[in-house]
Amino acid sequence: MHGLVTDHHRQLSATLLAQHDALERDLERLEADIRERLAPYQELVDRLSEIPGFGPVTAWTVIAELGVDAKVFGTRSAPPVGAAYVPAIERAPVSGAMGARARGTGGFGGA
Repeated sequence: MHGLVTDHHRQLSATLLAQHDALERDLERLEADIRERLAPYQELVDRLSEIPGFGPVTAWTVIAELGVDAKVFGTRSAPPVGAAYVPAIERAPVSGAMGARARGTGGFGGA
């Protein structure tokens, strides 16, 4: 690869690197704040982080979305929250070979 790098290119590169460094510092501050706020729940963070594919950030996200009190989800015998509000799925009739939809039954591109 051949090319000419001018002072303009160097200035742009320096600007982009400075922005990158500033964003990295911001992320470090945010992560430190999150760690401090979740310190009382460190055991839960550690347990969630043991799940394959999970790390601390994913554990933080799960805690932020679901909370730390699993009692709100009820027991296995209780129906899931909102189960009464799930609409029924109506399927279009299937006809022909390989389950191809008949024309006008609401499949993609049909009307």
